[in-house]
Amino acid sequence: MLKGASEVELRKFQQLVNHWHDPNGALRSLHLFNPIRVGYINDMVRRYGRRVAATGDQSSGNFDYLLRSGANGGQAGYSAFLANTSGGSKLRVLDVGCGGGILSESLFRLGASVTGIDLVQESVAVANERKGMVLANLNQSSPLYREEDLTFRQASLFEVLEEESKADGGYDVVVASEVVEHVDDARAFVKALGDVTKARGGLLIVSTMEKSICSFLSHIVVAETLTGIVAPGTHDWGKFINKKDLSEYLAQHNHIAEVDHKYIASLPDPFQSAATRNLQLQFKLTNAVNTGHYLWTGLKQ
Repeated sequence: MLKGASEVELRKFQQLVNHWHDPNGALRSLHLFNPIRVGYINDMVRRYGRRVAATGDQSSGNFDYLLRSGANGGQAGYSAFLANTSGGSKLRVLDVGCGGGILSESLFRLGASVTGIDLVQESVAVANERKGMVLANLNQSSPLYREEDLTFRQASLFEVLEEESKADGGYDVVVASEVVEHVDDARAFVKALGDVTKARGGLLIVSTMEKSICSFLSHIVVAETLTGIVAPGTHDWGKFINKKDLSEYLAQHNHIAEVDHKYIASLPDPFQSAATRNLQLQFKLTNAVNTGHYLWTGLKQ
């Protein structure tokens, strides 16, 4: 989470501490969405990233063999481009508002050096507790994963920005997924996201919701009130941010140009719902219809 988050917002996520890695619990929609966002991030790195890995075999240092073997935690179906085969340093990825580490783990499996940050101490503890298990499982099939390439910290985005500014650094890829809609000062937060993104080729990737009738009906009325697929009270519609406003603000204040966006459609999965006796969703990316929920990518000049 971040500096400026209210106690109310922090308490929401403190109450979810036992659900981060329960695919059938209060965060099951996030687990269902995760493969879609991981695939999108991977594709954006392939198309626009500073370093792109060519597909190859295990000896080249490429992580595509993990995807083929299914060792990537269910993200098979696309090649890994977060790995660096040039022999240099790995892509540095910052996962802002990492929670229990669901997304961070997935990006680490694809070969990135990932730092996950969150303000909720309990969530960071969950992520760190799982880290050892993740490393042990992965290193049974590959010696390429290093402990220092998966880090979780209780820290705000602004603290990390200050550290990176002093080091004249920045991250190759900055991800804020399902986070912006939970902050109190969206302008300061979005600017900090842009500032911590590396100049001359860094990527900023955001997923959040637009302030529209569609998003109110789908994410508040249906998801929270009627079905409970998302814990009631998770979202505040007043904090949703329109894609156009996000693009214009980052272009003006951070010299980050939009290079891609996709809308996220969620549909009931009748077969999985019947099998699990719990409402399950299928997530799809589309540009055919504005669903009010979107993934956005910007390239920093």
